Amino acid sequence: MVTHFKNTFKLIRGGNLIIVVLCMYCFQYFVLKPQFMQIPMMPSVDNTLFFLLTLGVVMITAAGYIINDFFDFEIDKEFKPERSVLGVWLSLDNAFNIQLALNLVGLGLCYYVGWQLGNYSLGNYALFCVLLLVIYSMFLKKYFLIGNIVVAALAAFVFVFVVLYEYKFFYNTYIIGNEYFFGKVMQQLRGYAFFAFLISLIREIVKDAEDKEGDRAAGMRTLPIVLSVRLTNLVIGLLILTLMALLGWVQYQYYLNGDMKQFWYILLFIQLTLSTNLITLFSTSAQADYHNLSVFMKLVILFGVLTMPLFYYFELYS
Repeated sequence: MVTHFKNTFKLIRGGNLIIVVLCMYCFQYFVLKPQFMQIPMMPSVDNTLFFLLTLGVVMITAAGYIINDFFDFEIDKEFKPERSVLGVWLSLDNAFNIQLALNLVGLGLCYYVGWQLGNYSLGNYALFCVLLLVIYSMFLKKYFLIGNIVVAALAAFVFVFVVLYEYKFFYNTYIIGNEYFFGKVMQQLRGYAFFAFLISLIREIVKDAEDKEGDRAAGMRTLPIVLSVRLTNLVIGLLILTLMALLGWVQYQYYLNGDMKQFWYILLFIQLTLSTNLITLFSTSAQADYHNLSVFMKLVILFGVLTMPLFYYFELYS
């Protein structure tokens, strides 16, 4: 039983799925819902529908990981045999059927929630993501930066997805003259979506550097293959510095407003972790080094997600 759980968790990237759930729930209940309370207005997506929507997104994401492993089977078998469960614990045919079932059920849930809201076409966004994940796994990841940008955009789209299903909130707030609440949500949406995009882009390049030998054997043209190790590290470093500079601007705004708890949280948990990654990057060249860097970048993502509930409570009890 334990072995089955561990293999399933590895196959569907359970840790990443937990982060997806946290992103959706935190944004819905600590960013959107407080604005509903200010108007006041009831959310269009109630607790049950939001659970079904989140479950649908999680299923589609899990299917994306499986189909990616499906197309990478031969390369992973040679270069990452200890990390692959396909062909050992699960056959390729079963893996394909499982991802197909996950996609169908996930899409069904997204269309159902849209239908309950009076706009079933909202499920088309989920369908677009499914198609993009399949095309990425088959073709796009082979090309210089294109695959990285696609994955990073999909990571950012998790937040957009939540907002799209609350379209009535934005329509009503705009119509009745509450543009302030609309603007406040959009500001946070842009902030968190861009954070997710940039940090995911960094992680994807780091993972490509980790898997460079296998990708080269597969004929891919990822950034670490096209560029040298030094130039790859330089690109990663510049992206980390860009993220740190943007976070520094956010910190400055909190400082001006006297929100020192938010200021110190960003400094001690996010900026410090990014600084550590930046320092270790200078000595990073081996596969294990890039793997460790990828793990630490995931920690930055977690710290970023936790700002939603923490900053909500900081503001509530300030």
